[in-house]
Amino acid sequence: MWRSLQARLAVGLIVSLVAALLLQWLVANSAVEVLLKNNAAKHLEEDAELVLAALRVSPEGVLSIDAARIDPNYLRPFSGHYFRIQSDTLVIRSRSLWDTDLQISTPATSDFIQSETGGPAQQHLLMVMREFHKFDRAIVVSVAEDIEPLYIDARAFQWRYALLAVGILVTLVGLQTWWVRRGLRPLDDIRAELRALEQGALRQLTVTYAPREVQPLVQQINRLLELLQKRLERSRNALGNLAHGLKTPLTALMQQFDQAEISQYPVLKSRLQQHTHTVHQLIERELKRARVVGAALPSGHYDLAAEVESLVQMLRRVYRDKQLDIETRIPRNSACRLDREDLFELLGNLLDNACKWAATRVRLTIEAQPLWTFTVEDDGPGVEQQELDKLTLRGVRVDENTAGHGLGLSIAKDLVEHYGGELLLGRSDELGGFYCSARIPLV
Repeated sequence: MWRSLQARLAVGLIVSLVAALLLQWLVANSAVEVLLKNNAAKHLEEDAELVLAALRVSPEGVLSIDAARIDPNYLRPFSGHYFRIQSDTLVIRSRSLWDTDLQISTPATSDFIQSETGGPAQQHLLMVMREFHKFDRAIVVSVAEDIEPLYIDARAFQWRYALLAVGILVTLVGLQTWWVRRGLRPLDDIRAELRALEQGALRQLTVTYAPREVQPLVQQINRLLELLQKRLERSRNALGNLAHGLKTPLTALMQQFDQAEISQYPVLKSRLQQHTHTVHQLIERELKRARVVGAALPSGHYDLAAEVESLVQMLRRVYRDKQLDIETRIPRNSACRLDREDLFELLGNLLDNACKWAATRVRLTIEAQPLWTFTVEDDGPGVEQQELDKLTLRGVRVDENTAGHGLGLSIAKDLVEHYGGELLLGRSDELGGFYCSARIPLV
């Protein structure tokens, strides 16, 4: 997954958005709780002043509360609104406290104290204490309110905000994913062009629409393809020159065998002819092997059936004396990705070998799925099983083990292995002769 740019961007985006929204959620919740408590404390402070205003003193100096001027919530038992007035040893409690008292652990030592404490009926109270001077005496007024409803409202806000944050997160991730895919779409186009390049539909990649960051890579790939093409052309030209340069003196050498001086020594002549023929075969084999293009460079599309038909017609003319029945089974509209010269090299060697040993029939079968399979069969004598086992041994050349099935099969085997495939040898079940199947992966 981490090899994907889209996955990396998506994971980084999700992590950053989750962290940002979570931090924002925590800050917002904390701010809401502080705001609610501050508003409640401000309201309690106002109530404390109202309670102080409702305080009366008798001629005898006894403090009392005018109930008509008190909020009814302070008169209803366990209403969640409570007050407590203390002056020296005198304590006046709101009727809502009933027979309980506020839990005051610390007396007022300043003008204002805000704290949270427990209350009647397990209530969670926010309490404000203020010290006033009235009637020539110090009076401490404590006012408390049940803030559990505030916490309920805060939790409801937290859930709503969490759902909103999740919705925002999903929306942003969806938009960002769409935008990332849109931004990486040129890479998908380049990948499609690479696939078309491999299949031979293109010769070079398109640079104009590629992103600025990717254009150097595309240009380097195009330069590499151009360099490989030039090297291939130089290699083939050099091989052609080498073949011409070697064959000319070799032909002249072989013509010397007809001279009278050589004919006087038949044993020497036979040995020289054998060694010269071996050198000729080795030159042909290595030159043909070196001309194999393989999957290194893209090749253009061509009609497989038409190319094979032209090859079959040529073989019929070469072996016209045998009047062979060469049957071909090729799927329609097949576009092969093998280099055209490599295809001719492979099928030419296999069919030529089959025509050489066939009695009357040769069959070529080509299948494109699940891999390219080129099967050639004939009705000739075939090859014995022990000889087939020798042909497939690693390091054993075919031309040195089985006469007639030598150089062509060796070249075909090298070509197939160059494409990452395998060459299977055996006896044909239907025709009874030699069976050879070249299997090459599609990719």
